[in-house]
Amino acid sequence: MIIREMKPEDAESISAMVIRTLRTSNAKDYPQDIIEELAARHTQAFILDQARERRFLVAEEDGRILGCGAYKLCGNRCSLSTIFVDPLFQGHGTGRRIVEALEQDAVRHGAAWAELHASITGLAFYLHFGYTGKDGILEMDGDRLYFLEKQLSGP
Repeated sequence: MIIREMKPEDAESISAMVIRTLRTSNAKDYPQDIIEELAARHTQAFILDQARERRFLVAEEDGRILGCGAYKLCGNRCSLSTIFVDPLFQGHGTGRRIVEALEQDAVRHGAAWAELHASITGLAFYLHFGYTGKDGILEMDGDRLYFLEKQLSGP
């Protein structure tokens, strides 16, 4: 598996993988209408827009997109987003490798802190990797997400 920068031609595969992940992995934690709203949002055009605004990475193996993630730098903080792993490859280190690559890249570009909105589905994953509730508060917001942060270490 390699982690690399997203190419525009990846957008269709990424969109399909994200939608598959939402409908498979996230569906157990969220009502169907929320899943379908999120699936409708994660179009190929949305992915391309995200890639224009953020550093967008993919995990790839044998030409197949296994997962993705992005971040946007704002001062000494980076905001992680669009982190998804194909359900067939969850639990095998793909998500860990994506998050580590995003964090390391952000540190190289001056980030000292990372923050993200975690789904119910992803909360335990992020807590395992050292994320905590923003300002010490771990509670779900009105969108049923957790706002998490983590201090990053240098290169």
